[in-house]
Amino acid sequence: YRAFPLVSGPAAVLHTATTNFTLLIAPLFGSIAYGHYYFGYTKIWAPVSLIGQALAQVYLGEASRWARTDAGLMLRSFDSITKKLAWIGLVPFGLLALAGGPVTSFVYGAPYYEAGVLAQIQAVSWWFMFVVGPVLNTLNILQRQAWMLWADALGVALMTLSFVACHALGWNLRTVVALYSGAIIAMYSVMFWLCRRSIVLAMQHNAPDSRNE
Repeated sequence: YRAFPLVSGPAAVLHTATTNFTLLIAPLFGSIAYGHYYFGYTKIWAPVSLIGQALAQVYLGEASRWARTDAGLMLRSFDSITKKLAWIGLVPFGLLALAGGPVTSFVYGAPYYEAGVLAQIQAVSWWFMFVVGPVLNTLNILQRQAWMLWADALGVALMTLSFVACHALGWNLRTVVALYSGAIIAMYSVMFWLCRRSIVLAMQHNAPDSRNE
């Protein structure tokens, strides 16, 4: 169990960094720009993410038991949960992707149009986080903490590259948020594959040896 403090600790730090990278918006673009970003994050993403957090707790308890008794059932549950979340998330995040700016300005007023546009740019990445986030503990359950560490390192590297390029080339805030969202999509896509792959490997490891049947 040494991997928990030695590997999971750094992975948790990197994962926290990926969700707080946008703090760099304030020094790069000013407090008003960061206010627009933070408004969309707190008013749109944060409430929806509560659904994923609740499911993550349920999945953690059940998957821990299935990992010891039936990896096949764990895989079916993994697929079922992610598919349901994908369909559920299509409605709010699809609407946000299509008309985030106009909808936000209609609900909160014209001054918040830019906040809606920034949320619109992030809609797809938020959908990925909504779908994959609740099952990320799969890697901890199956003791694949190193995989999580590498995926988080990939995310941090891509985000660092985005903000460095922004500073060097003078890109605007919308471009930076788009690149940040692309990094989130890449990171969570890799994490989804790693989680599912870890379950498949557990099934193969626990399968009875046909030579001994």
